[in-house]
Amino acid sequence: MAFTSCILKNVDSGQSVKLCAGKQFVGRSRETKIQDTRCSKKQVECDVDLDVGSIALRVLGANPSAAGGLELTAGQTATLRHGDSLQLLSGRHEFVVQFSPTPGRGQSEAGKRKECEDGTSGEKDGSSLKRPRSEATAEESFEPNMMETKEEEWTSAENDGILLFITKGVKPAARIAAFDIDGTIITTKSGRTFAKDRDDWQILCSEVPGKLKELVHRGFKIVFITNQMGISKNKLQPEDLRVKLRNITARLGVPVQCLISPGDRWFRKPRPGMWEYLTTKGNGSCKVDMSESFYCGDAAGRLEGWQPKRKKDFSCSDRLFALNIGLRFCTPEELFLGRPATPKYQLPAFDPRAAVDEGKRMAPETAARAEQEVVVLVGPPGSGKSHVTRRQLVPAGYVPANRDTLKSWQKCVQVVEQAVKEGKSAAVDNTNGDRESRQRYVALGRRLGVPVRCLLMTTSLAQAKHNNKFRELTDPSHQHVTEMVFNMFKSRYEEPTEDEGFSEVTRLACVPTFDDRERERLYRFYLTEK
Repeated sequence: MAFTSCILKNVDSGQSVKLCAGKQFVGRSRETKIQDTRCSKKQVECDVDLDVGSIALRVLGANPSAAGGLELTAGQTATLRHGDSLQLLSGRHEFVVQFSPTPGRGQSEAGKRKECEDGTSGEKDGSSLKRPRSEATAEESFEPNMMETKEEEWTSAENDGILLFITKGVKPAARIAAFDIDGTIITTKSGRTFAKDRDDWQILCSEVPGKLKELVHRGFKIVFITNQMGISKNKLQPEDLRVKLRNITARLGVPVQCLISPGDRWFRKPRPGMWEYLTTKGNGSCKVDMSESFYCGDAAGRLEGWQPKRKKDFSCSDRLFALNIGLRFCTPEELFLGRPATPKYQLPAFDPRAAVDEGKRMAPETAARAEQEVVVLVGPPGSGKSHVTRRQLVPAGYVPANRDTLKSWQKCVQVVEQAVKEGKSAAVDNTNGDRESRQRYVALGRRLGVPVRCLLMTTSLAQAKHNNKFRELTDPSHQHVTEMVFNMFKSRYEEPTEDEGFSEVTRLACVPTFDDRERERLYRFYLTEK
């Protein structure tokens, strides 16, 4: 065997319990505050592998425990190795894992942990911890793609969609500890929400540097993933950000790889673009271990009062980013201060994954009618009006009238009138949110003796914003719709009714359908921040 024994050592008392190979239960003993297999209060289940030097941990008790500073609740799992910490009842009864012989020293040839080609060590799958640098031998050699950075790097990637700042000493690793920066690693010295200059920052709390150094010692690569829209708006100069990051990382004293999104493209959180770049191009040949990695951020969607006198979070983008990429998520209060996870948070009302799944179960609704008519579609931008017009009404012979194309409502009325005179049906593909804009077509229908039907899209504003962002990301020619446009529609909106002169008000749900799997995959991601 590579290791002869494994113990859990109590940090406070120094007492220890020996764990044997195989499964056993760990909890809390009244006499020693250490647990062996005889205790009836089973908190966690440990499966010890002495060949590799790891403990597969699963939480059993109702009360949360913590592994490596990350809180775990009943049913959740984690992997512990030499030097990792375990807290039974988070914040209490802390233990450290110790394998013997000490990893990297005095092991038999069969038990040596070889360096995997990504710069981490692992006898089986490359997921175990890399030895501390002080324990590496001078004879070790590495391939270029696994060498640590020799000097600071500042560059861009993906057609300037990502800016990269990499300090000296960064190496590929299977275990990624990823962080937002503002509100998570640092805060402003001035107390302002946004920094007044590149020097207006301070470390969030005194525990941050020590925790990051602990993570590096345990084999994690520290990665900062941050949105910096101020760059694209010319409110923040790239060189000022570079200087700021250089000073922050120097204060922290750990090697850091920083990925920055300067605009509103695929790489802006909560969209997964920066993480996809990191895992495919920014980590050498090393495959990221998703079960061991995590993401920490302050934009967690927490509601007002999640802590006494604390306002609600400005956004949910960090929690949604972790959901999109499938990483365990924690807040800085949980990771750095050991506080329990707050249940007071709220995800967006619109879940794109559920919408796709629900759409597959629904029978398609037909918007077209056999008789001649004028259809006035009603709904905000992105509510599915154009999708219905293009996929259902136009193939059925309806003539479309769209203000974005025709540039004025007067021309839309002319197109509709011409179509009706030719014996065709017409579809008015505009927002038509207020009664006045709809009356133009109701009056036209009365004059020409053709029924006018209202087709009301039941799409929520949240889904409409998601749809709009999806179109922007998948169709570069699609015009950007600002938040102001949605707010104007909402403020002027009047619910359509038959007493306006409509022959009928038909409600139609927006059901997302896709031509290929890649577009469906993209739609399933949370694309907006709230």
